[in-house]
Amino acid sequence: MTPGPLFLMAFLENAPARGPSPARLERAVRLLYPAGREAMLGPWRLFTDVAAGPLLERLGRVAARLPESYRARFGLDAEPRAGEALVLFAGDASYRAFAADAAEFETLATRGHAGGGLAAAVAGTTPEETRPIVVHELGHLLTHEAFAHPPPPWIDEGLSEDLAWCRADAEGRLLFGTFDAVTTARPMGDGVVRTTVGPRPTVDAFLERARTGRRPALSALLAPDTRLFSDAGTRRDAYTAAGLLVRFLLAGDLARAERFRVFLRAATLGAPAGLDDLAAAVGTDAKRLEKEYWSFVRSP
Repeated sequence: MTPGPLFLMAFLENAPARGPSPARLERAVRLLYPAGREAMLGPWRLFTDVAAGPLLERLGRVAARLPESYRARFGLDAEPRAGEALVLFAGDASYRAFAADAAEFETLATRGHAGGGLAAAVAGTTPEETRPIVVHELGHLLTHEAFAHPPPPWIDEGLSEDLAWCRADAEGRLLFGTFDAVTTARPMGDGVVRTTVGPRPTVDAFLERARTGRRPALSALLAPDTRLFSDAGTRRDAYTAAGLLVRFLLAGDLARAERFRVFLRAATLGAPAGLDDLAAAVGTDAKRLEKEYWSFVRSP
């Protein structure tokens, strides 16, 4: 890693000919100054002002195995393109400054975004807090490589959420079908306040809303012109619903899981991916698929 001004000079002299926009990368590098460094995070270039240590080491193990995990989970081949990069900011303010000109990525109130061969995210205080954000955004880069055309939002977000929710073992392998959660403790008055954050509480909160009838219909979620993923009021639940749909399609029934992987491979080439198309591909109809999905969601 090359620190300080030398890092900035080295980047400007050796900007990649392929990969993300050099102008956006240069802007990120300037926001990382003076603590910015360049390294590799698995197969991706990493630009960060996060201190070297366990957080980056553990993220690196997960990133190194992520293309393999993606292939095993979804049956899709996707390798990072040369020059693709992750910018990992230590502070929220720097990330917000960088995301301010990224309206095309619909950042809204998220802590990460990805597009054009570049992923950007804010680091948490621990590897467990940071991994879901990083895996989600790097998952987008893999999906964008796998698809010949822009993927439907429910696939793009659903695949990333499914991977991001997973716990990881010591070697960086994602444990498919699991839900991670992080409990933090901080002193308050005479006691300690414990807060649980991460994928598990996010899904639990979605389930509570779903039980009161506040849940997106699959027909709306899978509609080609859906705005559920771009509207600030519906985006979080749309992400979660899409992730749970992917979980449902890959859980339990091995024949259905393989049909879903075949469906995904066809979708990478532009095959229709609406609700009726999905239902037919996995051997059912839309009404039954939705009923079975919500039954699964009650206890994912």
